Amino acid sequence: MISAILHSIVLFAYLTAAVLYGANLALKDPKRLIQARYVYLTGFALHTLAIGHFCVTYHQSPFSSAFGSLSVSAWAMVLLFIPIDYFYKLPALGSILMPLSSAFIFGAILRSDEAIRQNPEIQEHFINLHIMLVLFSFALFALAACCAICYLWQYRLLKRPNRKAMFLRLPPLEKLDSMALHLIAFAMPLLTLGLAFGVIKALSGGLKGDWIWDPHTIISFLVWVLYGSYLLLRNFTGFRGPKSHILLVVGLFVSLTLFMIPSGSHHFR
Repeated sequence: MISAILHSIVLFAYLTAAVLYGANLALKDPKRLIQARYVYLTGFALHTLAIGHFCVTYHQSPFSSAFGSLSVSAWAMVLLFIPIDYFYKLPALGSILMPLSSAFIFGAILRSDEAIRQNPEIQEHFINLHIMLVLFSFALFALAACCAICYLWQYRLLKRPNRKAMFLRLPPLEKLDSMALHLIAFAMPLLTLGLAFGVIKALSGGLKGDWIWDPHTIISFLVWVLYGSYLLLRNFTGFRGPKSHILLVVGLFVSLTLFMIPSGSHHFR
């Protein structure tokens, strides 16, 4: 399977980028940062090619298999990371995001031999848009969680004066806090719209079974409530500091369960 081979190369590129970003974080070496960017951009280009090859070869949406859904999720994370890396100068996020994206690619490779679902629903643009919006919102949540992890790491280092040298290699707390907030603010409308499309399709008879109590439906709405609560608390109560970022990390783990729990009505996933 050519797509699986391409994904293996992509996995190697993302893991290499993760190592280089980690080296830049520890050594603050500009050369490592430049190398990391070249490697992951090359990997991203191959990743795009691999997804396109899958769609052309099987004449199916990538969401017709777990392999494709996991791959697109990783692709969305890296795509959204590109402008953040270049315009907002937060390379420290790469040392967390690249391993996370690699984990998704590895999971996709493990499931590359699974059968592709010949489901006519997955060919509908409406359904594909629903899934794409949800996955992109989750990719933004993942980036926000990376900011939160860096924030908590930075906050801990501030409490240890004897390790200030390491502190200098991480972005300022205010910058991480602001970036996390903006990422969630962009993600919530995407998730809301994606869920709305899913509900409309379900009410029109597009989903079989008791879709309301389906694990994927419950998890998606739980994620919506969790991050919606974060925004409300931030805007109306001044909810800030480590606790707010712990909530973002928890939100990421809740989101990840969507890829682990089987679904009874979402047959196109």
